[in-house]
Amino acid sequence: MRSVYPTTILGFFLYLVAVMAYLTANATRLGIASAKLTALAAIYGDVDIPDTYLYFKTLWDDATGSRTRLVKAGLRQKSKEMRKALSEIYNDIPASKWTSSDRETLNRKTGLVKPKETPTAPIVEVCIPDTVSLTNGQFSISTRSRFDKKHYAIPETADMVEIMYAVIEGKRKVDETTDKKVLKVCDSWADTNNKELLTTAKFLVNVDPKFAGFDFKFWIRWTLASHRNLAGPWSGPHTHTIG
Repeated sequence: MRSVYPTTILGFFLYLVAVMAYLTANATRLGIASAKLTALAAIYGDVDIPDTYLYFKTLWDDATGSRTRLVKAGLRQKSKEMRKALSEIYNDIPASKWTSSDRETLNRKTGLVKPKETPTAPIVEVCIPDTVSLTNGQFSISTRSRFDKKHYAIPETADMVEIMYAVIEGKRKVDETTDKKVLKVCDSWADTNNKELLTTAKFLVNVDPKFAGFDFKFWIRWTLASHRNLAGPWSGPHTHTIG
């Protein structure tokens, strides 16, 4: 959702002038608790009341010498407190009570913030990778959830991509001089010895270029950072020669 509050000092001040009067006039209809309006008014204050928004704003407007670091810090802090107090009021107004006039004046599209849902069902989508082998051991991987179109994106049910991979024998064979990280066989994602978690649908995997000629073999799936137990099914194996 776009920002509710103007980002400039003048813009935010003009917004507050309109909003303070509007909330007071519509408090009963919107069901705003009087204690919250009182707390908001206390932060807003008056030009003659120290440590309030209007007090610091008035000092700031006097550009002849009052724009000190202390005044700037005070105005920033009181602006922050005003935004927090307003957000609490907005979040308490049931969505059913919001009118077009409310949304226009308060610069907010909705009433109650949609609660964050905790996922409980495992991810069912299979992660489909499109892989391009680049030079110096790099692989560009783009991921999607459907076979019939190349729209690269992490599905709504996930927030990360998990890839398990290994360097294995290919045209180049393992011998006594080969790095121990190269495997002769790798039949399952559980046999791999490398893992990465990515937060974008398109990413690079960097394999040491000294492994050129061996194969890069990987399995991939969708997962959730905070609910790894709900990760999706592993893809089948994908194998590419390291260049």
